[in-house]
Amino acid sequence: EYKPYNSYNIYRFAPDTKYFGLHNSFINFNGTKEETIDKINNIYIDEDVFLKHFREELDNFKKIDDNSDITMYEYFINNYKTKNLFNDGFHPTNLFLYEIFRQIVFKLIGHELIMEDNEFIGQFNNIELTEWALPILPGVKKILDIKTSDKICVFFGNNKKCMSIYDYYYIRLSQTNFINYLTYSS
Repeated sequence: EYKPYNSYNIYRFAPDTKYFGLHNSFINFNGTKEETIDKINNIYIDEDVFLKHFREELDNFKKIDDNSDITMYEYFINNYKTKNLFNDGFHPTNLFLYEIFRQIVFKLIGHELIMEDNEFIGQFNNIELTEWALPILPGVKKILDIKTSDKICVFFGNNKKCMSIYDYYYIRLSQTNFINYLTYSS
């Protein structure tokens, strides 16, 4: 089922630097796959402003973490560049949630679970977040030196399909693109 691209007014990049995230220039955009790739690769991000915002948000995260029984700040800092901790700017992955679960179990009953139980985590990999997902853009990953895959997995019925972020935005921007993608990539 086609789920159209949604605009999130609070989630965009420059020129309005008081908000960060996605790019309102995609609203009503219906380009070819090549035009979509070009548009994604050429989104203007003021790197200094973005990094300042990122550091401020890390400071806020640290303040909250300092008052929490379950502390995730150090885990995030030690892993965000190499492990896929978020599907997008709003949705943590199972890996991030497992670490919260692991710490809760330890706090409640004193039992220490293994750092990454991939068998357990894997049971929850068929949760589709794509109706809301706004995958982290390659430009943002470059600024933050994030080395994780540029893939997102989506589900069509019982079928799981992993695709590039470029393909994801291409199919989400137009129902025609969605149908073409399914037809030619099956």
